[in-house]
Amino acid sequence: MIKKIGPYRLLSDTVTRRLFICFAAISSILISFVVHNEVYGVENISEFEWQKRIILILSERSTDDDIALLQHADDEIRDRHIYWFVLQGKRVISNYPGQLDQKFVLETKKYFRNDGNNVLLIGKDGGIKNRSSSLELGTLFALIDTMPMRQAEIGDRNAN
Repeated sequence: MIKKIGPYRLLSDTVTRRLFICFAAISSILISFVVHNEVYGVENISEFEWQKRIILILSERSTDDDIALLQHADDEIRDRHIYWFVLQGKRVISNYPGQLDQKFVLETKKYFRNDGNNVLLIGKDGGIKNRSSSLELGTLFALIDTMPMRQAEIGDRNAN
């Protein structure tokens, strides 16, 4: 029931309580999703689909040079919406700022087998865009810059 006080209409106490309960329920559901991801972390690369491009390096040997190269190119990587992951045995080195679940390495290695082409570029759509045996950032950046989604990002940035 709606009460009218002067030019204003007020909702009845019952309607107000119901709206508050609905708002509280929706808020708690949203908070639980956020807490789940922060507590448990990312389990699978597919969780980045439509948000980030991925450079994935699968290696059993030392990749210190690759890591240094990726860290040095931080501005270019950030500009192209890239997270990179170096999987070395059970160890993960990355520019991803959040937590990774323990399943992350197992799931990633199971899905992306190391066939000798241990550097993969994964697009925002989740598709593998490039495979190579070594990290060539210039080549990867050039490839990314030709992608339609990247062209749209550049256009949006130039419009602002």
